[in-house]
Amino acid sequence: MSVNRLAGSVSDHATPAASVEHVSIRTNRQKEPWYINTLNPNGKIPVLVDRNRPTTTGAEGFAVFETAAIMLYLSQHYDPEYKLWFDVAKQPGEYSEMLQWIFFAVCLPASLLVELWNSPPLQHGGVGPMQGQCM
Repeated sequence: MSVNRLAGSVSDHATPAASVEHVSIRTNRQKEPWYINTLNPNGKIPVLVDRNRPTTTGAEGFAVFETAAIMLYLSQHYDPEYKLWFDVAKQPGEYSEMLQWIFFAVCLPASLLVELWNSPPLQHGGVGPMQGQCM
């Protein structure tokens, strides 16, 4: 499941309306100082900004980056009925298995996801900043 799909699913169940700002990677907007200094120091997408959560830095909201982190954040903060994930206290085995699959999927090259699950190739960036990082 991509972050976009999870965000849509969570918002259908529990969150206030979300807004989307498209960041063009063709113009390297994600590499601009404002983006790196306030949203993601790695200069990558996706990023989630939770404007409902106060920050100590004076920023517009709490920024969360990296696909797996965003998925876990949305589930933990906006799915209190555990419709889209598992309660670690009540379902530790299922929670552990969920984490394994999340981290496995994040490390897969996008082309393999398409082959395995006929999933669109926009979910993941490959094998991380360094070749073999996820091995």
